[in-house]
Amino acid sequence: MIHLKRFEANGRFSDKIDTFVEFPTKSLDLTNYMHPLLPSGADKSELNGGLPLSLEDPRTQLPPYRYNLYGVTNHYGNLSSGHCRFPALFL
Repeated sequence: MIHLKRFEANGRFSDKIDTFVEFPTKSLDLTNYMHPLLPSGADKSELNGGLPLSLEDPRTQLPPYRYNLYGVTNHYGNLSSGHCRFPALFL
């Protein structure tokens, strides 16, 4: 899940940012934003409380880290009121 913080502080006040955000629906590459891999032979016992990591665990992924858009939630309104809608769902 990616959550974009869409507000800015102006002194004691905050404003909502209404700039349109464009993003791909397929193969969003987040490789440059992920932590580097642990070196081979590194102690991974602290990662999962001493238990082995399952293959479904996201920490076992290898780069490139590319994702497809599954859904979007959009907040309509201002910082003190409004509602969220699901304008699109991609499968």
